[in-house]
Amino acid sequence: MSHPGLLVRVTVDRGNTGSGEDSVQRAPTDEELLTSDDPDGFGEFYARHLSAVEAYFARRVGRDAAADLAAETFASALIARRRFVPGNAPAIGWLYTIAARRLVDYQRRGLVRARTLDALAGEVRVRDHAAPSPGDPGRARCRPFAPPATRSARCDHRACHRRA
Repeated sequence: MSHPGLLVRVTVDRGNTGSGEDSVQRAPTDEELLTSDDPDGFGEFYARHLSAVEAYFARRVGRDAAADLAAETFASALIARRRFVPGNAPAIGWLYTIAARRLVDYQRRGLVRARTLDALAGEVRVRDHAAPSPGDPGRARCRPFAPPATRSARCDHRACHRRA
């Protein structure tokens, strides 16, 4: 199976070259596009690989986040392209390394968000539990995280006073 980024594109110009022969022009490689000073070079690199990078993300996180992650990947690649060294690794491998790192960042942000939401949900439960109930004003003094001597004697919530 061949990879579209590793193919060499050849076009034949059948115009009049004066010699009676066809001239052959080779499209630049990915490595040449990344190391080029021409701003359109990166645009061509982007056009070649955008759909494959989006598909890579869509298989892992769904279509909703795939476009954003692909945009982050190419933005990172644009910034880092001066550090790309031809011959060390293929340009497509370099691009997918950046994509894998953006994916890890995305998953890490999701994990942090989930933990934050869980912590906030726990704080809300404690506040709801410690709120006074209409028929028992003594429960208003229940402070689950206070030292045992300062807790309300009337509180019978074992879960409040369990040590972690």
